[in-house]
Amino acid sequence: APPAPLSPGPPPRLAKVVPEPPPPVAEAPPPRTPPRDEPRMDLLEREKMQEEFRRNVKRAIREGMEDKDRLKALLKQAEMSGIAKADKAVKDVLDLLSAARVPEGRVKIPKEVIEMVPLPETDAPAWRVLGSQYEVSKVVGEGAYGMVMKSFNRKTRQVVAIKEFKVNDDDPDAEEVRRTSKREVALLKALNHKNIVKYLSEFYEKEKLYVVMEFVPRNLLEVLEAHHNGLHEHVVRCCIYQLCKAMQFIHKQDIVYRDIKPENLLIDPQGTLKLCDFGFARKVSSEKTILTDYVATRWYRAPELLLGPPFRDENGREVRSPYGKAVDMWAIGCLMGELTDGEPMFAGDSDIDQLMRIQKVQGGLTEEMAKLFRVNPNNQGIKLNVGKQDDLQFKYGDKLDSAGLDFLRSLLLIDP
Repeated sequence: APPAPLSPGPPPRLAKVVPEPPPPVAEAPPPRTPPRDEPRMDLLEREKMQEEFRRNVKRAIREGMEDKDRLKALLKQAEMSGIAKADKAVKDVLDLLSAARVPEGRVKIPKEVIEMVPLPETDAPAWRVLGSQYEVSKVVGEGAYGMVMKSFNRKTRQVVAIKEFKVNDDDPDAEEVRRTSKREVALLKALNHKNIVKYLSEFYEKEKLYVVMEFVPRNLLEVLEAHHNGLHEHVVRCCIYQLCKAMQFIHKQDIVYRDIKPENLLIDPQGTLKLCDFGFARKVSSEKTILTDYVATRWYRAPELLLGPPFRDENGREVRSPYGKAVDMWAIGCLMGELTDGEPMFAGDSDIDQLMRIQKVQGGLTEEMAKLFRVNPNNQGIKLNVGKQDDLQFKYGDKLDSAGLDFLRSLLLIDP
């Protein structure tokens, strides 16, 4: 019999096929242009915002930045206008505004600038004792009339500077040294200002006068030597501002300083600048008076100090070029230029060369100065050719803003 047919039974179970997930769709990059509903800042608007920002910064510098909200607004404006996209640029703006504050007691030379001039970790052992209480460790300065020593006061445990005046009875200049030393001490006692080195006391030992002052470890010449290409504009501003405050105080006492130069400007660890060495300072009775002609290092001398040594006219009277407080302002201008690019403004090899360099930048002498120069027998045969002038803008325009250049020009006036 044929075999029985197989029953169909249930259909075979098929394995469930799980479909693969679709590959992830890459997100579209953000559009490079702003959406159409947002206004695009065109080039003209950006330039206007940049110019407004610069004006606001200058205004903040003039007025002194006190308002933190205003500072934040300026920085926001800088970011929007493309001036300060990078963190460094924002920091530069902060530094600029911070250093530009001018209320009393707030303008300091930055520590990172000061600390470029290293100090010795330890002092040399004392090699001399003065006044039974001052241990002298080293000489920190020396001049025509004396030397300055770093010393330690055993009683007060204070580091001080002591100036010793060299007085030798056999020296023909002994009387002049005595007069100069007494005058300098009298001035230091009278000039109590935070930007002038502080007088502490004085004493005599073996007929020599010693003046005790506060000790300030660095000077501006050392800072310049550590920054060969000059200092940042805001550091220049801090230095010149403090020097002008000292000079304003001195001039109000009818004193002309006559010896502004980098080595006579000390800097303490807190960034305060202090004027020292009043050996050439004199009281004046009028705006322009007859004083001795030997003053100031040549590179910082005003034109009226370069017209030639004193001489006698046909009547036997001595003729000198009169000058006054304006010579200090000229020297501040020379210093400002030097701080800006690291080079002396007028590095003359002689008084005549110095005068020629000045005229090349600032133009010819006044009629009165030119006459004094011509009639001086020491200048016979010398012609002062001005030639083509070099504007200060050319030399300092990339380092000083327009306000800085205007201020520099106002200091360097041939006829103040």
